[in-house]
Amino acid sequence: MSFSEEVKEELCRVRTQNACCVLSELSAVTQSTASLALSGGRFCLIWRMEHIALARRVLTLLKQHLDVSAQMEYTLIPQFGGRRICELKLDAKDSEKVLLALGMMKADGSGFNLGARNMSSGRKCCRGAYLRGFFLSSGYLLTPEKGYRLEIILDSREKAEAVQHILQMNGIWGAACRQQKEKFHVTTESGDEVIAALTVMGAVNAMMRMENIRIEKESKNRANRAFNCDQSNLRKQLAKAKAEADLIGEYLEAHTLEELPEKLREVARARMENPTASLEELTQALPSPITKSGLYHRMQQLMKLIG
Repeated sequence: MSFSEEVKEELCRVRTQNACCVLSELSAVTQSTASLALSGGRFCLIWRMEHIALARRVLTLLKQHLDVSAQMEYTLIPQFGGRRICELKLDAKDSEKVLLALGMMKADGSGFNLGARNMSSGRKCCRGAYLRGFFLSSGYLLTPEKGYRLEIILDSREKAEAVQHILQMNGIWGAACRQQKEKFHVTTESGDEVIAALTVMGAVNAMMRMENIRIEKESKNRANRAFNCDQSNLRKQLAKAKAEADLIGEYLEAHTLEELPEKLREVARARMENPTASLEELTQALPSPITKSGLYHRMQQLMKLIG
């Protein structure tokens, strides 16, 4: 099971008690997966979805909060290896009841509107339920070990911009909306924003798991950066020590160490005997105690004198 599927399984177990939140979630799922079919001269509501847990959740919400029972059927799609699609069907009377409750049908039955709802004035919990419904029916989440990406794919710009607005109302300002062929994608690739979206939708366990993975990845990255920095410093140190030893060697081809002042002579001899040692290590090779800073200045004087 992918991480995205695990998150959806968790969200399908979220308990929704407030009627307003139930309607918000059902509204989002209906906009993403439902259509109207004509039966006996009247319109019937049909949901089609691949996620069985979501189908059961919709069944439960309809029964518990709207006292409506849907008929569940499975259809096998030959494409893509024979995917199984779950269909939930309501009769005309129950369809009218649900559509009226969701605000998707005029009271006189003269028109339908399966478009996006305006959630700007809604409660925070309802906005979370609305977002949860869209993610459950048409969302995707990248495995956090590979990166951070939350994506919701919709069939109209109106719905995509409504989802983007909900995300932005919850501080997820990086959510972008773009069109790909006939679909509209709302995405964010910020780790902080993906975690914030999971929190808003109620996926607490997934949020905590993702946070732990992110902390672990950041710790590894810091360790790698420190290691790379140490390696880089070591290469620089070895290159500088070699350059110093080479310059002293060139000097000794025409001169002797005795021609140098005593303190510089000690430094030159120590470097020739320890061509790869760091300044810290070289202080231990001198006959008289000296600090790293003091040795650095003597080495600078020596290089200037013999260079």
